[in-house]
Amino acid sequence: MIRKLEVRLIAHRGNLRGPDPDRENRQHYIDEALELGFEAEVDLWALDGALWLGHDSPQYETSLTWIEERHSNLWVHCKNVGAVDYLSGSSYNWFFHNQDDLAITSQGFVWCYPGISLPSKEFVMLSFGKQEPTVPDNAIGLCSDHLASWLD
Repeated sequence: MIRKLEVRLIAHRGNLRGPDPDRENRQHYIDEALELGFEAEVDLWALDGALWLGHDSPQYETSLTWIEERHSNLWVHCKNVGAVDYLSGSSYNWFFHNQDDLAITSQGFVWCYPGISLPSKEFVMLSFGKQEPTVPDNAIGLCSDHLASWLD
């Protein structure tokens, strides 16, 4: 069982029981995960003055108000330079990466791609497989599509 009280549990795009492309990154879906006590990773785009959620493209328009009201529980993955520019200087916890092994969030957290870990520093671990991962003692967070399945 995941060390629930010792790590931050982050629902990847709001997913809790496996990927759900038709619902992930939608505001109500993210809110469902937050209401259950999880944090959430969301994919944010900024285009022509508007904010959008969506993984491969901007799909669902959102607002800075929606992000502000939830910012203490969101890990915002900026998907384009516009989103980075929009959030730069804010107090939100955001990061940008493309195919890098890790990224440093705006709040100083190390966000590691699946299979990557730091041997001596705290980091957030990503796990996308269905099998519950072994969470190292120095992992301070776990981001996955399957968190609720492992906590049953």
